[in-house]
Amino acid sequence: MSSNEKYITPLRSKKGLLSNNNMVYLLLLTASVLSFLLTLVYAPVYDYADWTLPKKIFITEALNNGILPLWNPYQSMGFPEHIDVNLFYLPTWILALFGRYIPVMWGIEEVLYAFIAAIGFFKLSKHFGTSSKAAFIMSVAYINSGVFIGNTQHFAWIIGMVWMPFVLLYFIRLLEQPDMKNAICLAVFGSLLLSGAYQGFVFVLLWLFVIMLVSYVLSNGRLKEKGYIRKLIIYLAVCGLVCLVLSLPYIISILSSTDFIIRGKPVAYEKTTAVPFTLKGLLSLFFPYVACTEGGFTGTDISMGSVFIGVMNLFFCGLGLRNIKSNVLKVIVIWGLFCGIVSLGNVTPIHKLAFNIFPLFNYIRVVALFRIWFMLSLLILAVIGWNKYLQDREERYKRPFIYFLCGVALMYMAVLIFCSVKSPDAFHNLYSLNIKGLLHNGIEGKFIFTAVFEIIVTVASFIILILGNKRFKYGLLIMVICIEMILTSWLCLRYTGLNIEHTNKESAKQIATIPSGYPVPQATKSITDIAQQHNINCLWQNIGMVCKEIEYGSYNPLYLVKHEAMLKPYDKREIPLLLPVAFFPNIIIRSDTAIIFNRDTAYSSDANQTKQYSGQSQIRISVFEPNNILMQCKTDTERVLVISQNCYPGWKATINGIESPINTINTSLMSVKVPKGESEIWFHYSRPDVIICLIVASTGWIVVLAYLFIIPLFRKRR
Repeated sequence: MSSNEKYITPLRSKKGLLSNNNMVYLLLLTASVLSFLLTLVYAPVYDYADWTLPKKIFITEALNNGILPLWNPYQSMGFPEHIDVNLFYLPTWILALFGRYIPVMWGIEEVLYAFIAAIGFFKLSKHFGTSSKAAFIMSVAYINSGVFIGNTQHFAWIIGMVWMPFVLLYFIRLLEQPDMKNAICLAVFGSLLLSGAYQGFVFVLLWLFVIMLVSYVLSNGRLKEKGYIRKLIIYLAVCGLVCLVLSLPYIISILSSTDFIIRGKPVAYEKTTAVPFTLKGLLSLFFPYVACTEGGFTGTDISMGSVFIGVMNLFFCGLGLRNIKSNVLKVIVIWGLFCGIVSLGNVTPIHKLAFNIFPLFNYIRVVALFRIWFMLSLLILAVIGWNKYLQDREERYKRPFIYFLCGVALMYMAVLIFCSVKSPDAFHNLYSLNIKGLLHNGIEGKFIFTAVFEIIVTVASFIILILGNKRFKYGLLIMVICIEMILTSWLCLRYTGLNIEHTNKESAKQIATIPSGYPVPQATKSITDIAQQHNINCLWQNIGMVCKEIEYGSYNPLYLVKHEAMLKPYDKREIPLLLPVAFFPNIIIRSDTAIIFNRDTAYSSDANQTKQYSGQSQIRISVFEPNNILMQCKTDTERVLVISQNCYPGWKATINGIESPINTINTSLMSVKVPKGESEIWFHYSRPDVIICLIVASTGWIVVLAYLFIIPLFRKRR
């Protein structure tokens, strides 16, 4: 380490199971498999079933058919797929190498991402000088934390938590030693975070980096170091440029979409406080199962109400707070505590202050996101505390830890007694060992179950401390704490991430009945109609992109503004919007606002388009796939053809090989004027700017990976 920064006193290395990094990684993989074992069996739930799984199936199938799916013709009557985080995220393309996405792959992804996240946090902890034991236990705590388990359904959040430790690690390394390798590594992980995670992660991390940069430079005397500032500026610029190149197609796509999607503008303050972390959510530190199942009690969504890191680890948080020395770590911890207050929303004035002062914070719609950095500060304190505890040759902290265990046991006993008195039925379930009754019948039963479980863990830890052999004591204690966190994850995952009514195998059988390729749909349909027709109940919404049907009411956080406006009259009256894929309306009336329309009557805000038509017409659609729609028409007179796809920059239409202007009709749909007689009409979605950016980014990835892996390999051989 080339800086003057002092983190913590390193623990002298000792031979043992965790002294070998390869063995540590094997144990972390084992912990990851055990923690997310149920995802390999059961289907996903909530947002993963609504959004992520259908998207992955659609994208990987298109890529395997040789199509870059810039346009998704099925979701919400057409959606620019390239503005979402899935398409240009590098691991998505790696997944496509294995064929079309199948349901069990979501479990494999969860396990692999948990493993990568654990490695990232392990490396981050080791960089601070902690022992392998301390880094290992807190890496397991990271992937079993209330945030990681609670947000299993929010895959973009999981991706953010996977790459965040690496981004933090290489930013700190770049501050300490500005060089090309650290700059490139930071750019790589930053690009993965930017193109795959919820954008809120990027916004919060950017501000953390600014504060860390200023604090580090001013507090470590680096200003006086010759050439340091110049090198730091150069390599930060290199990092930014490389990250920009690797993420270019996504950045261009999202920047060009801001005027067309409902999430393209800053959020009103009142909307950002709709899903906060709550003060009652702090009970998740001791009662995670309650927080993950009783949203009514905590006052927030069950995925947003937990910051659990393991009950025993709370002692080490306190110990770490007493022994934190590094300014970098202090900044991270203080920022985490600040974010914890912000995550409470309008309970305190801090959130509104941050909302108004920090640019980009007003784009973060879910204020509970900030609790991630609060949890991160707890984990960093705990890893410092664990390291200090493991250094304690004279066992000075043994007695305080025993007092902590006794206090925790007494607290759980008090809760057990209180809930038993308040709910005799819950006590009866406990007395008769009716675990199912405790877990599913009332909040008191859940408090009682958690109390009994944690009392057992506490007693086991107490016995290990009192009677354990010094040689094996720490290993046994770590094992008990890992078991506590993994079993807690199993309990909570059943509610926050798993659909226990459907297995991945059953889901795969249902999806396998869908024909391959791209058959031409007949009409727009509702989600319910598609599910009933194809007998698909493993997916909740966005079934159309799996079944190759056009949905008019898809679940879509990135709704196109005009499409949402078009649907408003239908939402108010609960009328289905059933349209052919393409049709010739008999009359077009003028209307500046959205109204009810059908295949015979359309509307336009352009008075020049209003007209009544007569005569015979025929339409035959021969190709309907991502980016391309080809049809043959025959009409007695010149008519306006309407296609049930949203109008968006990038669409072009040719009629008999001649480009024809596309007009917007019915608020959001596309239309063209078709001449009398027989015509071949081709609608093609193309974004040359995005394609060029993709080529640049692909070249950048090849160069970067060669620099990081291939060139060093040749140097070693020489």
